[in-house]
Amino acid sequence: MALFDKVKSVPNICGVELAFNGDLLPSIIEGYQPFINSLMQNTDFTKTYFGVGSVSFSEESDDNAAGDSWTQKLVIRFPSSDDSRAYRLATFHKVKFIRIKLTNGRDLVMGRNDFTQNARPLVKTSTNANIGQAEFQTVSITPLGYTPNPDAGGLPDFIPLDLISDI
Repeated sequence: MALFDKVKSVPNICGVELAFNGDLLPSIIEGYQPFINSLMQNTDFTKTYFGVGSVSFSEESDDNAAGDSWTQKLVIRFPSSDDSRAYRLATFHKVKFIRIKLTNGRDLVMGRNDFTQNARPLVKTSTNANIGQAEFQTVSITPLGYTPNPDAGGLPDFIPLDLISDI
């Protein structure tokens, strides 16, 4: 496919997962763009609920004296009238990485803003009597790239596999 050909699929966000540990490093996976795409190390993601149709993602570039930068923003809205509301809102502010799962089987991960992360995402939360909202924002030197999806069927392409042995 040529770089400026029509993109054939337009995926939707079908899941959001949060990580509070681990690292993201530039990928060295064949077929992935080097540096832009990320490979996870010791990163545990936890699914987070959001209401149907209440998730949005945007990415905007900015040209400045230091070069281009990209601001990514993810907003989720969710019911927040349960006993865990205060703890949930406080926990959102400790997030390190956010994985955005797409309907085409690919994942985008926010949080790696340079070769390695040098600043956690900015998080804003707000609520009313029934609904909460969390807004995650990162500023990066690159646009978001795809990361391997470990939940996809089969083994990831980057795991060497040798089924033939000399017995």
